[in-house]
Amino acid sequence: MELNAKHLSILFLLFIVLSAYSKEFLLFLKIFVKLLAEGTSLGKMIFFLLWFFFVFSFLYLKSKGFIQLHFNNEKKFFNNFVFLLILCYFFGFFIYIFTFYYHFKEIPLLFDCIGAFVKENDLFLWEASFFGHIHSNKILLTFLTFSNHLSAFDNGLPLFKITPFANLFSLLLFFLIVILIAYAILEFCNIYSDRITPKVLFWSFTSFCSIVSAIDGGLFSYVGQNSMILLFFYFLIYKENKLFEAAKREIYFFYISFLLLIAAFTILFLTPYYHISLVLSLISFLIFLELSSFLLKNKFSLICYILFLLLFILCLSSIFISADLQNSVIKGQRYTLFIAGLPSNLNKEVLDSLSYYFYDLNIVYYVGHVCFVSGYAKGNYSLDRISLELKNKLSLGSYLVIKKLGNSKKDYVVLTKENPKFLLECQSNFFIVKEIRDNYVYAYSDLFNCDVLTYVFNCYSINNNKTQTSALLDRSFLLGN
Repeated sequence: MELNAKHLSILFLLFIVLSAYSKEFLLFLKIFVKLLAEGTSLGKMIFFLLWFFFVFSFLYLKSKGFIQLHFNNEKKFFNNFVFLLILCYFFGFFIYIFTFYYHFKEIPLLFDCIGAFVKENDLFLWEASFFGHIHSNKILLTFLTFSNHLSAFDNGLPLFKITPFANLFSLLLFFLIVILIAYAILEFCNIYSDRITPKVLFWSFTSFCSIVSAIDGGLFSYVGQNSMILLFFYFLIYKENKLFEAAKREIYFFYISFLLLIAAFTILFLTPYYHISLVLSLISFLIFLELSSFLLKNKFSLICYILFLLLFILCLSSIFISADLQNSVIKGQRYTLFIAGLPSNLNKEVLDSLSYYFYDLNIVYYVGHVCFVSGYAKGNYSLDRISLELKNKLSLGSYLVIKKLGNSKKDYVVLTKENPKFLLECQSNFFIVKEIRDNYVYAYSDLFNCDVLTYVFNCYSINNNKTQTSALLDRSFLLGN
C-alpha cells in the first residue's frame, strides 16, 4: 500500500491528540521543534502539527477533486517562494533598524539588540530583537489577534507597542506572509501526485522552517540557517536537473546522502550546532529514500541500505540525547536558573515546585514574571521536562522558559529611555553597575547574557504601567565618549 496524503493527515491528527495527553511525546516534540525551528514556545509546536495536518489534508481534498487548481507556470512557484522569503527577511531587518533609530536617534550602528518591556496589572511581557534573531516581524501576530493587552500567548505585543507605524507594517507583512504560504501550497500541489514521495516530505520541512523564520527569527537565526540549508538542497536535488547525469543520478545521490550523514555526525561531535546536524541527517535520509528501489536490487545494495538506516537512527538518537543533555542539570552541581513566564509573587510555590529537583534553593530575584533561582541538582534532569512539569504544578497557561545561566564574564552597555540611576540600588553578585552617564549604563555581569541582562534592566525600570524601551550597545560606544 502506497502512502498518500490521507494517511499522513490522519497520522498528524493522532499526533495532535497524543501531544495533549502524553508528556513523553510532548517532550520529544519540544526537543525536535526546538532544534528545527529554534524556540521553546508551545505556539511553534502547535504550528508544526497544524501545518503538516493542514497541508496533507489540503492535498487529499485536492486529489479527490474537492479543490480545483489550474497552473500556468509551475516552475516559478519555488522561485517566487524564495524571493518572498528573502523579502520578509529584509523587511524584518528594516523594521528592526527603523524602530531602533526612531527611539535612539543619536546612536551609531553599534547596537546588539533592542528590547521592550510591558507591564499591565500583574502581567509582564518582554521582547527583544537583535541581528542574530529578529523578532520585529512578530508584530504581525499582535495585528492578527487584534490584541492590545497582555495574555499568556506570546504575540509580540511589546515590540508592537514601540514600533512606529506598527499597523501599516503589520498589514504589509500580512500580505507578504499570505502570498508566501500560497506559493508553498502551490509547490505542494505541483509535486504531489496521489502518493507521498520523499520530495513532498522534503518540501514539508522546508516550507515549515521557512515560514517560521519569516515571522520569528530571520535570516541569521538557527531556524533561518535551517531554512537556507533545506532550500539549497531542495533546489540542488529536485530543481537543478542539469547538475547530475541522468544515468548516474542514483550513484550521485548515494554518495551525497552518505556524505551528509557523515557531516551530521562530525558537526554533532565537534560543535554545539545540533540543529544543523538534525537538518543534514533529515536531508540525507530523504535523499536516501529516493534510492529505495535502486538499492534493493542486489545483496550489496541491500547491505548498504540497512547500514545507512542504522547509521541514521544512531545519528538521530545522538542528536536528541546531546541536545537534551545540553539543556540538562547534573546531580550535585550548583546552578543558577533563569525562569520566565511565572505569575508575580509566587515565591513559595516556585520553591516548593523546584524542591523536587534541587536542594539548598535560594530565590535571588523575583521581578515581574521572571525568577532567578540558585540551588544544587538532586539528580540528572532535563530542563525541558522540568518546565513542562512546573507548568502543570503551577497551573500556568503561558509558556515557561527555563535557562541555565553560564559564566559569561562580559561587560555590557544598556541604553534606557528613563533615568537608570535606580540600578545602583539593584546591584547584586550577578551584575555590577560600573558607570552611569545620562541614560547609558555600563555594567559587568558574571552570569547574564545580553538579552537576559537587558531584561533585568527593563524589569527594574518599569513603573506606572508604561512600555519601557531599552537597547544593548557595544561597550566601545560608552568608553569612546
